[in-house]
Amino acid sequence: MGKMDILVAALSLTFLALLYGFAAQRFELFPYTLLEPAFAEVDKLTRKKIDVVPHYLEQARYDWHGARAKNASAMQPGLTLLTSFWEDTNWRAALKLIDTDGSVLHTWRADGAELWPESADTMNYIKPFVHGSYLFANGDVVFNLEFQGLFRIDACGELVWRLPYTTHHSVDRDDDGNFWVPGNVKLSVDDPQDMAYLKPFIGISPRKKVPIMEDRIYKVSAQGELLEDISMLEVLYLNDLQRYIPKISRRKSGDILHMNDVEVLDAAMARAFPMFSAGDLLVSLRHLHMVLVFDPQSGHVKWHETDDWIEQHDPDFNPDGTITVYDNNKGFGGKLGSMLGGSRLVNFDPTTGHSIVQYPPKEGERFYSQRGGKWQLLDNGNMLIAEPYGGKVFETTSDGDVIWEWINKPNNDNRVAEVMEATRYDISAEQVANWACSPKN
Repeated sequence: MGKMDILVAALSLTFLALLYGFAAQRFELFPYTLLEPAFAEVDKLTRKKIDVVPHYLEQARYDWHGARAKNASAMQPGLTLLTSFWEDTNWRAALKLIDTDGSVLHTWRADGAELWPESADTMNYIKPFVHGSYLFANGDVVFNLEFQGLFRIDACGELVWRLPYTTHHSVDRDDDGNFWVPGNVKLSVDDPQDMAYLKPFIGISPRKKVPIMEDRIYKVSAQGELLEDISMLEVLYLNDLQRYIPKISRRKSGDILHMNDVEVLDAAMARAFPMFSAGDLLVSLRHLHMVLVFDPQSGHVKWHETDDWIEQHDPDFNPDGTITVYDNNKGFGGKLGSMLGGSRLVNFDPTTGHSIVQYPPKEGERFYSQRGGKWQLLDNGNMLIAEPYGGKVFETTSDGDVIWEWINKPNNDNRVAEVMEATRYDISAEQVANWACSPKN
């Protein structure tokens, strides 16, 4: 046998070995079942190692940090609540209330190990982060510790209550003082009861043994009591919208819908939406690229749209009867999304079907976040926008002029922690000073 024959034979055997290795893992053939415990142990050790790294720590995009006002007189008055990881909390999750100049007036630590020590063994292996929050006038905050639960703590950081459900992303308060939050339930592919429930809804099997996430919507009282539990899969099937599920390229990962926002239509705003009613819910399903409005009592979907955004976040009702969506506009082109021009805010009229880009204007500043993202329409018409991947928050006028910016401080490796949410509150530094424990930042 010549050298060429030996080389061809060796390459053929290598290819066949790789092919069988792939098949063994994909279809759990011999020796996968013998090696699976070892794989699981390695995975566990790796996850413990990952735990020391803050979630979403990205290479800094900007060459400065802190706050700067380009036109302070045009800003919406108030203080800004930020959720992120911070150097002075040892890069652990916390909420901070800042002034226009970036001064921190109050800090709330959001360490799950401290707030819920008995659950430490079941905490997400990636360090949990705050995603969705609501600030009370007395300094209490309600927030999601992502996929760990919904918490209410006081101004001193003491636990008021916790809801032990896998809540995540947004927190919205309705006219009655109750909260609406996304959640999910993990359904195991190894559990016949789980699969018997799931099979009528979706005829898919996730890769390996990844649990299937069934997205839920929870209504929670101000005292932390679960009032309602709604399945988004059931809502889709009730309204014959299941046809969108096979279009999801990542459905086999188990994260089918990836619901990332729930907002309730309040009574004052409902007058601007003749096709909706007060109490209807506005929902974002990222993996379906879908935004919809439905009645939580009947489950009836009154409107849905999928064509004007890509892996969107944070749709909000507007007083003029439109809905503005944080369009991540995810595409190729690196960290600034050059293929599609970056992220944007898309304003959509559900009555006419007409849409426009609300921000940035044609000559405006580009921003981009591959995932995540929040925006807020302020009382004076300005917009407060979070660019999570840049660790940045900025305020613009209704014309798109940036008048204020804040950027998180990078660590020693010039990496910046994502800012998951920024919310402007009509509150003063004097009010904050009157909170109990205010000096104890």
